[in-house]
Formats: sequence, structure tokens, C-alpha cells
Amino acid sequence: MASKRISSSDRRAAILLVARKVFAEHGYDGARTQQIAAAAGVSDTLVFRHFKSKQGLYREVLDDLVAEQDASFKKTSVPKASTQSLLEAIWEYLNDCVHSSPRRAEATRILIANMAGDGVYARLMFKRANRLLDRPVRNALAAADASGDLDAGRVDSINGSHFIAHVGAIISISRASRPAVVPYRGDDTALLRDAFRFCMRGFGVRDEIVQRFERSKGIVDDDVPPATLIPRRARRNSARVGSRPRRRGDTGTAV
Repeated sequence: MASKRISSSDRRAAILLVARKVFAEHGYDGARTQQIAAAAGVSDTLVFRHFKSKQGLYREVLDDLVAEQDASFKKTSVPKASTQSLLEAIWEYLNDCVHSSPRRAEATRILIANMAGDGVYARLMFKRANRLLDRPVRNALAAADASGDLDAGRVDSINGSHFIAHVGAIISISRASRPAVVPYRGDDTALLRDAFRFCMRGFGVRDEIVQRFERSKGIVDDDVPPATLIPRRARRNSARVGSRPRRRGDTGTAV
């Protein structure tokens, strides 16, 4: 029975797909074109017929990741200067990380491997993130501040955006393996809730605003075991007997 002939463009796409996995697993230095060829079911000669060199193949993989970054920012953008828009964007991003696809995990592993190497690609990606996120996040935080939705002591908008990206990235790649590398407590819902609360506190969003948003997503404190909850500020303050008066800028949050 004759096998179906694969077009040149489809063969090229298949090699790129396999190369992405190999670069994610072994990094640029550890990856071998022989591995890529074997996994793609082709010869080294055919790989180099489509790509001039290993470096050229790696660059094309990175080009695809840049395009995916653009698509990700469109999906988790902050379209309006408002507290709600900021909450929705961060929730959507963290939700994607908790329920990470293999392709997202591969992209993150390649980024982190590059950070451990020459950092050229990673530096570009973070600079692009700054350019794409700076204005919308600052505007959303300014609107949230004007609405009285923020506490004092919040972090810089760009630093906060990067910190959230770091949290999401580690969640994503840690869950790409089975069993997961990081032994987080709780199920997916608990992990998403805890990561979200952690990140929103860094931006200084008031607890009651965060909890109201969580309820709109179907997450309520009554459904969560008490031992895993982050106590509300009201409970924390009322539990303190003879505590010192709060000063301006003191959020009362232990670090």
C-alpha cells in the first residue's frame, strides 16, 4: 500500500514542531539535529535542506514563540482602564497557566533555558512585554486607585507584571510533567485562587474587591477548607488584642 506523500511545507512544519519539543527538553546547546531528525522521521540531510543550520532552525522556533506571545497578550490584554479589566486579564492569564497546554509549557521551558544561557531571546521577550503591558497596566492601576480599590504599598506596575509572569511561568512548566514538579496544595481551583490572591495583593487590590471578583467566578470562601484560606484583613485585625494603631501606608500584611 503506497504511503501518502507529504508536501514540502508540511514536512517543514513537522520538523519545526519536533524541534520545538527537543529545544524545550534539552535547551539550544543540548539539542542535537540528529535527535530532531530521528524524532521527525527524516534524515539529517532533509533537515538541512529545509533549514540551513541548527541556529537557523532555533531562530524559526523562536519566531513562532514571538507570534504566540502576541496572541497571548491579545487574549489576556487589559482593554479598559478599570479594576475589573485588570482582574479579568490576570485571572485569565493565571487560569491558562494552571491549565497549561503542552505548547505553553514548551514555550516557557525554552524561555527559561535561554535565560540560563546567553539570554538574548529572553531579553527580547521581556522588553516586548514591557512595551506591550506598560501603558494598559498603568492606566488600569490608576483607574483602580481613583476608584478607591487599591491599598497603599503596591509594587511598580511593570515589576508587578513581571512578577505575575514569573508566578504563571513556574506554575505552567511545573505542571507539564506528571506528576507535577512542584507539590502545590489543593486542586486546580485552589491553586488558581491562591495564585490570583497572591498576585493581586502585590498590586495592592483590596481584599474585598478580590473576593467579590472571585464570587463572580464561582469561588467562595465557604467552599474552601479553612486551613488553606488567606485570612481576611477584618478577621486578622479583629484577632489582634492591644495591637498598635495602623500607620498610613501600613497594609498589615505579613511577608
